Amino acid sequence: MEPLPEGARHTAELKEAGVAVFFAADAAAARRLLGEQRAHLAEPAVVWVDDPG
Repeated sequence: MEPLPEGARHTAELKEAGVAVFFAADAAAARRLLGEQRAHLAEPAVVWVDDPG
């Protein structure tokens, strides 16, 4: 995602994120991704999940 707002940056670690944005190809992929990250989903203040469906 570019351009990012001023002061924003990409990070691979949820514990470093204030906002997490997950993109998934479909609902099944979103469930799988969220399942994999379940233990860390409360670390960012906001979690946004987007799928094309």
